[in-house]
Amino acid sequence: MFKKIASIFLSVLYCLLFLVALLIIIFGTIAQKNHSIVKVFGYSYSVVATDSMEPTIMVGEIAIAKSTPFEEISQGDIIVFYSEDYEIYIIHRVHEILENGDLVTKGDNPSATIDEDPVTPENYFATVVKHGNFLNLGNLVLKYRSFVFVFIILIFVFIIVRELFSIAKQSKKTDEEKSKIQFEEQKQKAISEKKEQLRKEIIEEIMNERKK
Repeated sequence: MFKKIASIFLSVLYCLLFLVALLIIIFGTIAQKNHSIVKVFGYSYSVVATDSMEPTIMVGEIAIAKSTPFEEISQGDIIVFYSEDYEIYIIHRVHEILENGDLVTKGDNPSATIDEDPVTPENYFATVVKHGNFLNLGNLVLKYRSFVFVFIILIFVFIIVRELFSIAKQSKKTDEEKSKIQFEEQKQKAISEKKEQLRKEIIEEIMNERKK
């Protein structure tokens, strides 16, 4: 019984995890199309679309950023911030920290110039903690966004539906086994009651014979 409960629990957990992953990918893809970034549990990811950070971060790489306090940022950190002029999120390195705490940023590309406007707590987003190619997923998203979006949704929907059917099948099997156990218990109870009744009748007949 414990194994069956554990199996059902793991199936439900597995389904929920895939559902969460699906939502993250959906919101992430939508955010990518709208030139914004989705944030989950303090972390976010984005696909680098320009060469301003090359050769450190190449076009098509995925950058993972973490929400860290603005005052904890150090010179040399790579951060994500929103540019009001370009109306997009930018990933650049902190080149200098001004006396008022604002950040002067610049891309690692040798041809990149220092960004015109310093980064403030208002337009700061997060600090990049990891970046990489990750099986070329970034380039796929950049080149085939719509296709990748639909394909991922179909895969996760298939997995979720399959898991739901598996859970329903397991639940039905559990109910059938429970009904079988209840039937056997009732059968044994009926047999015991019948034996007890026969025993009483035999005793009663013996007592009657003795009285005669």
